[in-house]
Amino acid sequence: MLEQVRSQPYVTFVGVPGSGKTATARHIALILQKEGYEIFPIKEINKIEDYSNQNIPQVFVIDDVLGVFGVNEHELHMINKYSERLKDPINRKTKTLVTCREAVFRNELVSDCVLVKGKNTVLLQSKENTLNDDDKQELLEKYSLDRDFLTSDNLASSSSMFPLLCKLFSSEPKLKVYGNSFFISPIECILKELDSLRIHNKHQYVSLVLLMANKNKLSEKMLDNGNNAAKETLEDNSFAEMKCSILRTCKVPSTTDNFQLINALSEMKGTYTKKNDDEFTFIHDSMFEIIAYHFGRKYPELILQYASSKYIASYVKLDKDNSRKRKREEECEEDKESEDKKRIQTSHESETIIDLSIKLHEPQYSMLADRLFKDVYNGEFYDVFGNEALKTPSVFQKFIALLNKKSYNDLYTLLISELNNASEVDTWNYEPKKYGDEEKKHTRLGMFEYDFLINDTIIERRHGRLYPYMSCLKGIQWVIIFGHYKILQYILDQMIQTNGNIIDLFLSRYNEDHQSYSFINQTDIDNNVNSSCSDQDDDEASFIDSDSNSDIICDTYDEPFFVEQCRLLCLGCYSGDLDTVQILLKHVNTDALNNRVWPSGMVYFEKNPLIIACKY
Repeated sequence: MLEQVRSQPYVTFVGVPGSGKTATARHIALILQKEGYEIFPIKEINKIEDYSNQNIPQVFVIDDVLGVFGVNEHELHMINKYSERLKDPINRKTKTLVTCREAVFRNELVSDCVLVKGKNTVLLQSKENTLNDDDKQELLEKYSLDRDFLTSDNLASSSSMFPLLCKLFSSEPKLKVYGNSFFISPIECILKELDSLRIHNKHQYVSLVLLMANKNKLSEKMLDNGNNAAKETLEDNSFAEMKCSILRTCKVPSTTDNFQLINALSEMKGTYTKKNDDEFTFIHDSMFEIIAYHFGRKYPELILQYASSKYIASYVKLDKDNSRKRKREEECEEDKESEDKKRIQTSHESETIIDLSIKLHEPQYSMLADRLFKDVYNGEFYDVFGNEALKTPSVFQKFIALLNKKSYNDLYTLLISELNNASEVDTWNYEPKKYGDEEKKHTRLGMFEYDFLINDTIIERRHGRLYPYMSCLKGIQWVIIFGHYKILQYILDQMIQTNGNIIDLFLSRYNEDHQSYSFINQTDIDNNVNSSCSDQDDDEASFIDSDSNSDIICDTYDEPFFVEQCRLLCLGCYSGDLDTVQILLKHVNTDALNNRVWPSGMVYFEKNPLIIACKY
């Protein structure tokens, strides 16, 4: 592996959680440090630009470069954008070492990513790199465990999380009761340990749940001052309320001193937690998922209330098959043991794993709709409209009922008007669906879909200076690209009822000066009659002069209305949903179907609705 790093400008270490990806990358980085390299742990690929030094060889290390819960498509886009910098660093000796979960690596979305090229990847579970019996025995010895603790059969069937398991097993005496089974079926053993912890050491258990609920960060300062809790905590559920709810649910007195909770986290340091400065986090990402599953399967309502939108999109599922067969929570508790057995599956490596997703039953669907509606107000459009659960009738009906309580002005602000902070919206929160599932529509986003959705356009400053890409982003674009045709039709109905037309759908900062469009008759649009907008010339970048100071940004890009019509129609075609496309076709004119006018510098200039529709 070290030789592979020496011969390549970048290397991706791929493995399952706990297999030693990060440890391997850091170990190699430390070896290179002794040879004169500077080490830079960074979180995002674009930071390489900020720290690159052509005079000094460097090692950049990035953990989970493409996401933890699933493929983070924004990060994937950034990797593709900076691929040349990876392949040809400023200093030819510079190396970039990244880690990637195997489940993410095998997602079809990343099949063309520069990171997955054979000569640039290290598969820790491959025949060449997987730990052999000697390696595993040396790891046992390193963690002060008996080298011969596991038989040859045990070693052969042990989990790919072996490095992490050695660390956990050596640091927690209670785990030794599971013996060699801990190394074969570790998640089952950890879940059993948490069962015991919930009953016999409530302070430890509730502190782990609080750590999970506060997005994997907790400190005494956060406990003392709820306002300093994790930034992502829902605004309408303060940290203090969350803490009180979780303490009560776990049957821990609300008067429990904060130092007792911090002491509990300290007691589990090295087993479940680690501490950086004054802040506690989980020792490994997989522990976050295990704690969330253990708590959430019994109290899904609190997961829906406090978990991040990204977690809910990836891990909270509808139990459609069994929800009708169960009556209430009492029966769910009785069947817990049998349900857990059903969750045990066999992966492509024939290693037993557990599906850590939380299943909701029919009575809880309404709660999911409430949470999705709140996430819309928080701008989490990708997580909401990318969630297949929203297309389930009972969830959808509740969601529409909530929309129906809002005035058109509220709907306009929420989904139709331009977002003020478009550049800050995370468009890639949702874990995309995989190919091979014929029952699901195609909604994953690639490079072209990304550009159509974000609608970045070059804006000029005065005196010819270019202002970096400016985005024009609306919530309704996610409604369209994910094929929520019923929600789209509902919004259009409200628009027509209020305004008498659907002009608001196509207004943007790029075409707002085309006042002539406001005189177009709605019937003309429905009948695809060419409007006055089709006569707009194609001079797309007129320079605007001003007597104001030169720091003022002038939007000099001006486009006909049919360009926005075409763009939304393209988004509809990308959804793969025929109903969505048919609705949009009723409201665009002929020029939109054949548009070839796209903003300067955009990569989707060769696309039009028909080409996309033929593909999807």
